[in-house]
Amino acid sequence: GGAGEAVFEITSTDDLVGAAEGERHYLFGMISQLEEGVFHLEDTHGSVKLDLGEAKAASGLHTEGSFVILEGCMSDKQDMFVVSALGSPEAEPREASVAALGTLNLFGSNIATEDFAALKKMEAEAIDTLFVFISHFHLDNPQVLLAFQEILAGFEEDDCIPAVFVLHGDFLSRPFGHGSNDYVTLRTLFGELGDLVARHPRICAESRFVLVPGPSDPGPGNFLPRPALPASIVEPFVRKVSRVSPMSNPCRLRFGTQELVVFRHDLLRRMSRNCMIAEESAGGAGGRARQAAAVHAMVKTVMDQAHLCPLPMAAVPRLWAHDHALWLFPLPSFLFLADEVDPYVTSYRGAKACNPGPFPDEFGFQVYYPATGKAEYSQVVLE
Repeated sequence: GGAGEAVFEITSTDDLVGAAEGERHYLFGMISQLEEGVFHLEDTHGSVKLDLGEAKAASGLHTEGSFVILEGCMSDKQDMFVVSALGSPEAEPREASVAALGTLNLFGSNIATEDFAALKKMEAEAIDTLFVFISHFHLDNPQVLLAFQEILAGFEEDDCIPAVFVLHGDFLSRPFGHGSNDYVTLRTLFGELGDLVARHPRICAESRFVLVPGPSDPGPGNFLPRPALPASIVEPFVRKVSRVSPMSNPCRLRFGTQELVVFRHDLLRRMSRNCMIAEESAGGAGGRARQAAAVHAMVKTVMDQAHLCPLPMAAVPRLWAHDHALWLFPLPSFLFLADEVDPYVTSYRGAKACNPGPFPDEFGFQVYYPATGKAEYSQVVLE
Protein backbone atom coordinates (compact mmCIF):
# COMPACT_ATOMS: atom_id res chain seq x y z
CA GLY A 1 0.00 0.00 0.00
CA GLY A 2 0.93 3.67 -0.16
CA ALA A 3 2.31 5.80 2.64
CA GLY A 4 -0.06 6.03 5.59
CA GLU A 5 -2.14 3.01 4.55
CA ALA A 6 -2.78 0.36 7.20
CA VAL A 7 -1.08 -2.99 6.63
CA PHE A 8 -2.68 -6.23 7.85
CA GLU A 9 -1.01 -9.60 8.04
CA ILE A 10 -2.88 -12.57 6.58
CA THR A 11 -3.04 -15.57 8.91
CA SER A 12 -3.21 -19.10 7.50
CA THR A 13 -5.84 -21.49 8.82
CA ASP A 14 -3.30 -23.81 10.43
CA ASP A 15 -1.84 -20.87 12.40
CA LEU A 16 -5.21 -20.40 14.12
CA VAL A 17 -4.62 -23.46 16.28
CA GLY A 18 -4.08 -22.27 19.86
CA ALA A 19 -4.81 -18.62 18.99
CA ALA A 20 -5.47 -16.42 22.04
CA GLU A 21 -9.12 -15.73 22.85
CA GLY A 22 -10.30 -12.47 21.28
CA GLU A 23 -7.14 -12.05 19.19
CA ARG A 24 -8.02 -10.47 15.81
CA HIS A 25 -6.94 -12.26 12.65
CA TYR A 26 -7.31 -11.69 8.92
CA LEU A 27 -7.83 -14.71 6.69
CA PHE A 28 -7.83 -15.10 2.91
CA GLY A 29 -9.33 -18.05 1.07
CA MET A 30 -12.35 -19.53 -0.66
CA ILE A 31 -15.79 -19.95 0.89
CA SER A 32 -17.06 -23.52 0.66
CA GLN A 33 -19.47 -25.96 2.30
CA LEU A 34 -17.43 -28.94 3.46
CA GLU A 35 -20.48 -29.96 5.53
CA GLU A 36 -24.02 -29.37 4.32
CA GLY A 37 -25.30 -26.03 5.59
CA VAL A 38 -21.99 -25.10 7.26
CA PHE A 39 -19.65 -22.60 5.60
CA HIS A 40 -15.89 -23.03 5.78
CA LEU A 41 -12.93 -20.99 4.59
CA GLU A 42 -10.36 -23.00 2.65
CA ASP A 43 -6.80 -21.84 2.00
CA THR A 44 -3.65 -23.63 0.86
CA HIS A 45 -2.99 -24.83 4.43
CA GLY A 46 -6.36 -26.26 5.41
CA SER A 47 -9.84 -25.07 6.37
CA VAL A 48 -11.76 -23.57 9.28
CA LYS A 49 -15.46 -23.58 10.14
CA LEU A 50 -17.10 -20.12 10.02
CA ASP A 51 -19.63 -18.34 12.22
CA LEU A 52 -21.20 -15.65 10.03
CA GLY A 53 -23.97 -14.69 12.47
CA GLU A 54 -22.53 -11.25 13.31
CA ALA A 55 -20.58 -10.63 10.09
CA LYS A 56 -20.89 -7.36 8.22
CA ALA A 57 -20.23 -7.52 4.49
CA ALA A 58 -18.51 -4.89 2.38
CA SER A 59 -19.96 -4.04 -1.03
CA GLY A 60 -20.43 -7.12 -3.20
CA LEU A 61 -22.55 -10.24 -3.65
CA HIS A 62 -20.54 -12.76 -1.66
CA THR A 63 -21.38 -16.32 -2.63
CA GLU A 64 -20.08 -19.81 -1.96
CA GLY A 65 -17.05 -20.30 -4.19
CA SER A 66 -15.88 -16.69 -3.81
CA PHE A 67 -12.44 -15.68 -2.60
CA VAL A 68 -12.77 -13.39 0.42
CA ILE A 69 -10.82 -11.62 3.15
CA LEU A 70 -12.26 -12.19 6.64
CA GLU A 71 -11.69 -10.33 9.88
CA GLY A 72 -12.52 -12.03 13.16
CA CYS A 73 -11.31 -14.26 15.97
CA MET A 74 -11.55 -17.87 17.09
CA SER A 75 -14.51 -18.90 19.27
CA ASP A 76 -14.16 -19.74 22.95
CA LYS A 77 -14.12 -23.44 22.15
CA GLN A 78 -11.57 -22.97 19.35
CA ASP A 79 -13.90 -24.85 16.97
CA MET A 80 -14.83 -22.06 14.56
CA PHE A 81 -13.77 -18.63 13.32
CA VAL A 82 -16.23 -15.89 14.34
CA VAL A 83 -16.36 -13.42 11.43
CA SER A 84 -16.91 -9.73 12.15
CA ALA A 85 -16.24 -8.38 8.64
CA LEU A 86 -16.12 -9.90 5.15
CA GLY A 87 -15.06 -8.48 1.79
CA SER A 88 -13.51 -9.31 -1.57
CA PRO A 89 -9.91 -8.55 -2.52
CA GLU A 90 -10.03 -5.63 -4.96
CA ALA A 91 -9.41 -6.24 -8.63
CA GLU A 92 -6.19 -4.97 -10.14
CA PRO A 93 -6.82 -2.12 -12.62
CA ARG A 94 -6.48 -3.20 -16.25
CA GLU A 95 -3.60 -0.80 -16.94
CA ALA A 96 -1.53 -2.25 -14.08
CA SER A 97 -2.19 -5.84 -15.21
CA VAL A 98 -1.31 -5.14 -18.85
CA ALA A 99 1.89 -3.35 -17.82
CA ALA A 100 2.91 -6.24 -15.57
CA LEU A 101 2.19 -8.86 -18.23
CA GLY A 102 4.35 -7.08 -20.81
CA THR A 103 4.32 -9.01 -24.09
CA LEU A 104 2.33 -11.91 -22.58
CA ASN A 105 -1.19 -11.80 -24.03
CA LEU A 106 -3.94 -13.71 -22.21
CA PHE A 107 -6.83 -12.52 -24.40
CA GLY A 108 -6.29 -15.06 -27.13
CA SER A 109 -5.14 -13.05 -30.15
CA ASN A 110 -1.57 -12.13 -30.94
CA ILE A 111 -0.62 -8.48 -31.38
CA ALA A 112 3.01 -7.42 -31.51
CA THR A 113 3.97 -4.83 -28.88
CA GLU A 114 5.29 -2.46 -31.54
CA ASP A 115 1.84 -2.38 -33.18
CA PHE A 116 0.07 -0.99 -30.10
CA ALA A 117 0.86 2.67 -30.85
CA ALA A 118 -0.52 2.34 -34.38
CA LEU A 119 -3.63 0.56 -33.06
CA LYS A 120 -4.20 3.26 -30.43
CA LYS A 121 -4.02 5.90 -33.17
CA MET A 122 -6.49 3.88 -35.28
CA GLU A 123 -8.92 3.67 -32.33
CA ALA A 124 -8.83 7.44 -31.76
CA GLU A 125 -9.51 8.11 -35.44
CA ALA A 126 -12.40 5.62 -35.68
CA ILE A 127 -14.97 8.22 -34.68
CA ASP A 128 -17.61 6.77 -37.02
CA THR A 129 -17.14 3.18 -35.84
CA LEU A 130 -19.82 1.76 -33.57
CA PHE A 131 -21.00 -1.57 -32.22
CA VAL A 132 -24.67 -2.35 -31.52
CA PHE A 133 -25.66 -4.71 -28.69
CA ILE A 134 -29.20 -6.15 -28.54
CA SER A 135 -30.31 -8.75 -25.99
CA HIS A 136 -33.23 -11.22 -25.83
CA PHE A 137 -33.60 -11.07 -29.62
CA HIS A 138 -36.81 -13.12 -29.87
CA LEU A 139 -37.20 -13.93 -33.55
CA ASP A 140 -40.72 -15.29 -33.02
CA ASN A 141 -41.92 -11.88 -31.78
CA PRO A 142 -43.07 -9.79 -34.79
CA GLN A 143 -42.58 -6.57 -32.81
CA VAL A 144 -38.90 -7.43 -32.30
CA LEU A 145 -38.31 -7.77 -36.03
CA LEU A 146 -40.30 -4.60 -36.72
CA ALA A 147 -38.18 -2.66 -34.22
CA PHE A 148 -34.98 -4.12 -35.67
CA GLN A 149 -36.13 -3.07 -39.14
CA GLU A 150 -36.48 0.49 -37.80
CA ILE A 151 -32.95 0.34 -36.36
CA LEU A 152 -31.45 -0.80 -39.67
CA ALA A 153 -33.37 1.81 -41.64
CA GLY A 154 -32.29 4.54 -39.21
CA PHE A 155 -28.61 3.68 -39.51
CA GLU A 156 -28.75 3.58 -43.31
CA GLU A 157 -30.70 6.83 -43.45
CA ASP A 158 -28.02 8.50 -41.29
CA ASP A 159 -25.27 7.00 -43.48
CA CYS A 160 -23.84 5.39 -40.36
CA ILE A 161 -23.16 1.68 -40.82
CA PRO A 162 -22.32 -0.19 -37.58
CA ALA A 163 -19.18 -2.30 -37.72
CA VAL A 164 -20.78 -5.00 -35.58
CA PHE A 165 -24.25 -6.06 -34.46
CA VAL A 166 -24.09 -8.35 -31.42
CA LEU A 167 -27.40 -10.19 -31.13
CA HIS A 168 -27.91 -12.11 -27.88
CA GLY A 169 -30.43 -14.88 -27.34
CA ASP A 170 -32.65 -16.33 -26.33
CA PHE A 171 -33.75 -16.36 -29.96
CA LEU A 172 -37.17 -17.77 -29.09
CA SER A 173 -39.54 -16.29 -26.52
CA ARG A 174 -39.94 -19.78 -25.00
CA PRO A 175 -37.22 -22.27 -24.10
CA PHE A 176 -36.02 -24.20 -27.15
CA GLY A 177 -37.49 -27.70 -27.18
CA HIS A 178 -40.80 -26.82 -25.54
CA GLY A 179 -42.41 -26.96 -28.96
CA SER A 180 -42.42 -30.09 -31.11
CA ASN A 181 -41.18 -28.20 -34.18
CA ASP A 182 -38.73 -25.74 -32.61
CA TYR A 183 -35.77 -26.77 -34.79
CA VAL A 184 -37.64 -26.04 -38.03
CA THR A 185 -39.23 -22.92 -36.52
CA LEU A 186 -35.93 -21.37 -35.43
CA ARG A 187 -34.21 -22.24 -38.71
CA THR A 188 -37.07 -20.61 -40.65
CA LEU A 189 -36.95 -17.52 -38.44
CA PHE A 190 -33.23 -17.09 -39.06
CA GLY A 191 -34.01 -17.20 -42.77
CA GLU A 192 -36.57 -14.42 -42.29
CA LEU A 193 -33.99 -12.40 -40.36
CA GLY A 194 -31.64 -12.83 -43.32
CA ASP A 195 -34.33 -11.51 -45.68
CA LEU A 196 -34.82 -8.48 -43.41
CA VAL A 197 -31.09 -7.65 -43.31
CA ALA A 198 -30.74 -8.23 -47.06
CA ARG A 199 -33.20 -5.40 -47.66
CA HIS A 200 -30.45 -3.07 -46.41
CA PRO A 201 -27.59 -3.73 -48.87
CA ARG A 202 -24.87 -1.66 -47.18
CA ILE A 203 -25.46 -3.18 -43.75
CA CYS A 204 -25.73 -6.64 -45.29
CA ALA A 205 -22.36 -6.21 -47.00
CA GLU A 206 -20.38 -4.18 -44.44
CA SER A 207 -21.63 -5.06 -40.94
CA ARG A 208 -20.66 -8.18 -39.03
CA PHE A 209 -23.40 -10.02 -37.15
CA VAL A 210 -22.29 -11.81 -33.98
CA LEU A 211 -24.81 -14.35 -32.62
CA VAL A 212 -24.48 -15.15 -28.90
CA PRO A 213 -26.72 -17.97 -27.57
CA GLY A 214 -28.85 -17.45 -24.47
CA PRO A 215 -29.49 -19.91 -21.62
CA SER A 216 -32.57 -21.43 -23.29
CA ASP A 217 -31.23 -21.64 -26.84
CA PRO A 218 -30.34 -24.99 -28.46
CA GLY A 219 -27.23 -26.57 -27.03
CA PRO A 220 -25.96 -29.65 -25.20
CA GLY A 221 -27.19 -29.12 -21.64
CA ASN A 222 -27.61 -26.23 -19.23
CA PHE A 223 -24.00 -25.33 -18.46
CA LEU A 224 -21.35 -22.68 -19.09
CA PRO A 225 -19.67 -21.83 -21.35
CA ARG A 226 -22.32 -22.45 -23.99
CA PRO A 227 -21.19 -23.43 -27.50
CA ALA A 228 -22.24 -21.45 -30.55
CA LEU A 229 -25.63 -22.04 -32.13
CA PRO A 230 -25.64 -25.13 -34.39
CA ALA A 231 -24.53 -24.30 -37.92
CA SER A 232 -27.56 -26.06 -39.40
CA ILE A 233 -29.93 -23.66 -37.58
CA VAL A 234 -28.21 -20.42 -38.59
CA GLU A 235 -27.40 -21.60 -42.14
CA PRO A 236 -30.36 -19.75 -43.78
CA PHE A 237 -29.10 -16.50 -42.21
CA VAL A 238 -25.46 -17.15 -43.13
CA ARG A 239 -26.49 -17.85 -46.73
CA LYS A 240 -28.12 -14.41 -47.11
CA VAL A 241 -25.79 -12.19 -45.05
CA SER A 242 -22.11 -12.00 -45.95
CA ARG A 243 -20.50 -11.60 -42.51
CA VAL A 244 -22.00 -13.74 -39.73
CA SER A 245 -20.12 -15.10 -36.70
CA PRO A 246 -21.98 -17.58 -34.47
CA MET A 247 -20.05 -17.34 -31.18
CA SER A 248 -19.94 -19.10 -27.83
CA ASN A 249 -21.39 -17.62 -24.65
CA PRO A 250 -19.35 -15.89 -23.29
CA CYS A 251 -17.28 -14.60 -26.20
CA ARG A 252 -14.55 -12.02 -26.69
CA LEU A 253 -14.10 -9.29 -29.29
CA ARG A 254 -11.05 -7.17 -30.00
CA PHE A 255 -10.97 -3.74 -31.62
CA GLY A 256 -7.45 -2.37 -31.82
CA THR A 257 -6.07 -2.63 -28.30
CA GLN A 258 -9.53 -2.81 -26.73
CA GLU A 259 -10.74 -6.13 -25.36
CA LEU A 260 -14.50 -6.59 -25.07
CA VAL A 261 -16.14 -9.47 -23.20
CA VAL A 262 -19.75 -10.40 -24.00
CA PHE A 263 -21.83 -12.57 -21.65
CA ARG A 264 -25.54 -13.43 -21.83
CA HIS A 265 -26.80 -14.78 -18.51
CA ASP A 266 -29.40 -14.07 -15.82
CA LEU A 267 -26.50 -13.18 -13.55
CA LEU A 268 -27.90 -10.66 -11.05
CA ARG A 269 -30.81 -12.89 -10.02
CA ARG A 270 -28.62 -15.96 -9.64
CA MET A 271 -25.94 -14.18 -7.65
CA SER A 272 -28.50 -12.48 -5.41
CA ARG A 273 -30.20 -15.81 -4.75
CA ASN A 274 -26.89 -17.43 -3.73
CA CYS A 275 -25.57 -14.48 -1.70
CA MET A 276 -24.47 -15.67 1.78
CA ILE A 277 -24.81 -12.36 3.57
CA ALA A 278 -26.40 -9.05 2.62
CA GLU A 279 -24.11 -6.05 2.32
CA GLU A 280 -24.56 -2.95 4.47
CA SER A 281 -26.88 -0.53 2.66
CA ALA A 282 -28.76 2.65 3.34
CA GLY A 283 -32.37 2.05 4.30
CA GLY A 284 -35.32 3.60 2.50
CA ALA A 285 -33.78 3.51 -0.98
CA GLY A 286 -36.22 3.38 -3.88
CA GLY A 287 -36.49 0.56 -6.43
CA ARG A 288 -34.15 2.16 -8.98
CA ALA A 289 -31.58 3.03 -6.32
CA ARG A 290 -31.72 -0.53 -4.94
CA GLN A 291 -31.21 -2.02 -8.40
CA ALA A 292 -28.33 0.37 -9.14
CA ALA A 293 -26.66 -0.66 -5.87
CA ALA A 294 -27.24 -4.37 -6.61
CA VAL A 295 -25.88 -3.99 -10.17
CA HIS A 296 -22.73 -2.24 -8.94
CA ALA A 297 -22.26 -4.91 -6.26
CA MET A 298 -22.58 -7.64 -8.89
CA VAL A 299 -20.16 -5.98 -11.33
CA LYS A 300 -17.69 -5.35 -8.50
CA THR A 301 -17.87 -9.00 -7.40
CA VAL A 302 -17.44 -10.38 -10.92
CA MET A 303 -14.39 -8.18 -11.50
CA ASP A 304 -12.91 -8.74 -8.03
CA GLN A 305 -13.26 -12.51 -8.47
CA ALA A 306 -11.87 -12.27 -12.04
CA HIS A 307 -14.61 -14.67 -13.11
CA LEU A 308 -17.89 -14.14 -14.97
CA CYS A 309 -19.82 -16.59 -12.80
CA PRO A 310 -18.39 -16.86 -9.25
CA LEU A 311 -21.04 -19.32 -8.12
CA PRO A 312 -20.86 -22.92 -6.88
CA MET A 313 -21.11 -25.69 -9.48
CA ALA A 314 -24.42 -26.82 -7.97
CA ALA A 315 -25.95 -23.42 -8.79
CA VAL A 316 -24.46 -23.02 -12.29
CA PRO A 317 -22.86 -26.15 -13.83
CA ARG A 318 -19.69 -25.48 -15.77
CA LEU A 319 -17.47 -27.42 -18.14
CA TRP A 320 -14.33 -27.56 -16.04
CA ALA A 321 -12.02 -28.03 -19.03
CA HIS A 322 -13.35 -24.76 -20.51
CA ASP A 323 -13.76 -22.70 -17.34
CA HIS A 324 -10.95 -20.43 -18.56
CA ALA A 325 -13.47 -18.93 -21.02
CA LEU A 326 -15.10 -17.30 -17.97
CA TRP A 327 -11.93 -15.76 -16.54
CA LEU A 328 -11.56 -11.98 -16.35
CA PHE A 329 -7.84 -11.33 -16.00
CA PRO A 330 -6.78 -8.82 -16.94
CA LEU A 331 -10.01 -6.84 -16.66
CA PRO A 332 -11.53 -6.18 -20.11
CA SER A 333 -11.83 -2.70 -21.58
CA PHE A 334 -15.60 -3.15 -21.57
CA LEU A 335 -17.83 -5.89 -20.18
CA PHE A 336 -21.21 -6.41 -21.85
CA LEU A 337 -23.52 -8.30 -19.47
CA ALA A 338 -26.81 -9.05 -21.23
CA ASP A 339 -29.04 -9.63 -18.22
CA GLU A 340 -32.76 -9.77 -17.41
CA VAL A 341 -32.69 -6.44 -15.52
CA ASP A 342 -33.17 -2.87 -16.71
CA PRO A 343 -30.40 -1.29 -18.84
CA TYR A 344 -27.41 0.20 -17.08
CA VAL A 345 -23.89 1.50 -17.61
CA THR A 346 -21.46 1.39 -14.69
CA SER A 347 -17.73 1.23 -14.03
CA TYR A 348 -15.31 -0.22 -11.50
CA ARG A 349 -11.52 -0.02 -11.17
CA GLY A 350 -11.24 1.67 -14.57
CA ALA A 351 -13.26 -1.02 -16.40
CA LYS A 352 -16.76 -0.34 -17.70
CA ALA A 353 -19.80 -2.61 -17.85
CA CYS A 354 -23.23 -2.27 -19.37
CA ASN A 355 -26.46 -4.16 -20.01
CA PRO A 356 -28.72 -3.44 -23.00
CA GLY A 357 -31.76 -4.88 -21.20
CA PRO A 358 -34.33 -7.24 -22.76
CA PHE A 359 -35.12 -5.85 -26.22
CA PRO A 360 -38.82 -6.89 -26.26
CA ASP A 361 -39.54 -4.80 -23.14
CA GLU A 362 -38.82 -1.31 -24.48
CA PHE A 363 -36.93 -2.01 -27.75
CA GLY A 364 -33.78 -0.61 -26.19
CA PHE A 365 -30.16 -1.38 -27.10
CA GLN A 366 -26.63 -0.20 -26.32
CA VAL A 367 -24.38 1.51 -28.87
CA TYR A 368 -20.65 1.32 -28.12
CA TYR A 369 -18.20 3.86 -29.57
CA PRO A 370 -14.62 2.47 -29.48
CA ALA A 371 -13.08 5.90 -30.19
CA THR A 372 -14.37 7.27 -26.88
CA GLY A 373 -14.82 4.00 -24.98
CA LYS A 374 -18.39 4.98 -24.12
CA ALA A 375 -21.71 3.15 -24.44
CA GLU A 376 -25.03 4.93 -24.96
CA TYR A 377 -28.51 3.53 -24.48
CA SER A 378 -30.91 4.02 -27.41
CA GLN A 379 -34.52 3.10 -27.94
CA VAL A 380 -36.91 2.52 -30.83
CA VAL A 381 -40.45 3.90 -30.55
CA LEU A 382 -42.95 1.93 -32.61
CA GLU A 383 -46.04 3.84 -33.72
